[in-house]
Amino acid sequence: MTCRGMSALTPGAERTVNLCRRLAHQCHAAHEEWPVLLVLALLRDESLAAASLAQLGASEEGLLAAPFSDLAARLPAAEQDDSEPNAEDPANPLPDDPNSLISVIDAAKAIARRCTDDGMISSSVLLLAAVQTSEQVSSGLEYVGITPTALSDVLFPVETVSSEPIPIDEPLFASAPATAVGPLNHATTSNAADDYDAPLYRVLDACLNRAREGLRVLEDYCRFFEPQSQLLPELKSLRHELCAAEQLDSVDQLLSRRLLARDTTTDAGTEITHQRELTRSAASQLVTANLRRVQESLRSLEEFGKLLSSEFAAIMKQLRYRTYMLEQPLLLNHASTSSRTLRLQQSQLYVLVTEELCRLPWKTVVRQILAGGADIVQLREKHSSDREVLSRSRWIADACEEAGALFILNDRADLAVAANADGVHVGQDEIPAVAARDITGREALVGLSTHTTVQLNAALDAPVDYIGVGPVFPGKTKTFSEFPGIPYVSVAARECPKPWFAIGGINTRNLPQLTAVGCRRIAVTASVIGTDCPQQAAADLRALLPSLASPLESDRTTN
Repeated sequence: MTCRGMSALTPGAERTVNLCRRLAHQCHAAHEEWPVLLVLALLRDESLAAASLAQLGASEEGLLAAPFSDLAARLPAAEQDDSEPNAEDPANPLPDDPNSLISVIDAAKAIARRCTDDGMISSSVLLLAAVQTSEQVSSGLEYVGITPTALSDVLFPVETVSSEPIPIDEPLFASAPATAVGPLNHATTSNAADDYDAPLYRVLDACLNRAREGLRVLEDYCRFFEPQSQLLPELKSLRHELCAAEQLDSVDQLLSRRLLARDTTTDAGTEITHQRELTRSAASQLVTANLRRVQESLRSLEEFGKLLSSEFAAIMKQLRYRTYMLEQPLLLNHASTSSRTLRLQQSQLYVLVTEELCRLPWKTVVRQILAGGADIVQLREKHSSDREVLSRSRWIADACEEAGALFILNDRADLAVAANADGVHVGQDEIPAVAARDITGREALVGLSTHTTVQLNAALDAPVDYIGVGPVFPGKTKTFSEFPGIPYVSVAARECPKPWFAIGGINTRNLPQLTAVGCRRIAVTASVIGTDCPQQAAADLRALLPSLASPLESDRTTN
């Protein structure tokens, strides 16, 4: 397997990976030595990663001193290594990338999505991925005094406060003095004025509370739902700066009066609640709602604050603009989740691949079923080694991504994460769905097999995205003493709001019996992969499935 030619690599990172391959070829490196060679290739290049390592005191000589002295003896000197690799030279081909390098690249993809604006894999991302995935690299760097935390801080420093104000259409501070203006000047405020200005204090009090609460919700979301998010420091900084603005000399004494003006019992707004505020169907809705709450509150604080202090109003404007900049990265965290969920909702043909049931080579089968219209492909290999399952999973994941299909791995949530699969499927005897969700995270899909209405009802309350319903007919994959059959499919058609797939012995001859009772999604194995032409078999089944937008489905979902 190879990961050459990946468009996600920057030119410098691509150059480094090619140098790593050449070094591995020249010194006949073992697979576990490739990540170390990748770090050496970074050191030999003029890049930010090389500069960061040098800043922390790392050098090629130091890294190779004790931990990798055997490797050092086999390596060519840097000045002897200036030729470009030629992967097309049949007389001197470069080796295929081992799993150790592929794992680094996969980890780099994930880091790039979190830590870079463009999602590209740079030399810094490669270095951090090598440290995170290779024990040899991390121990070698720690031997020369470089910890992963210190390296991460140098490669991706976190800025909690912007060094310059965001350009806006008005000056940050107005020319008027930063004191109370108009009728609210503290020097002329009387008890009568206090009564007159009570509505202003109440507005400021309510908006300050809403803005702080919204920021706290967003902060807790990043802290617990997105623990790797780089946005948490900025959200925390926004909340603290908002609190600091209340203590400005120009507003502190006046804003203290808001507590005296607070009157929740007569606030008409507390009696008005829109139906959409009562529920949140997804975390993205929670994020959007609280972003809007913060932005709207800051706008009111800015406008009403102008009656209080021009300095306070300008700060509120700055904070509002900064929340606009947070909106895109916060909501884009859900892009992959939303895409997978949408594709799942639109999926109808789910094909399970088991090599021993394939009549053709398994890679040919996968290519053909995707060409035939499979929406989801599951790899189900109960007797293969973990290494083999991972290797095949990565190949199928790439094939499915290119075809716009979903890839699901059977049983192994850990390998599903390592292979960058779209999800994992578990049965009643495998790890619980809750545990699978804990391993894969919120972005992955989790499917669960059910065989009874009791299990179906339990699945509706479990953290699963789709449900397997069956077995309907006898099949070649599993042996069952009883088959819940078509009556169970009828129950699912009436009562299951989640996407569900009928499974078990389904073929073109018996499929009409299922569609007649409301089945719109099926999962199949032998009737497709066990044929001479899996592409045609998949296409034939797909043609017999009624559209998801059929009148029967529309009636059921709207009642």
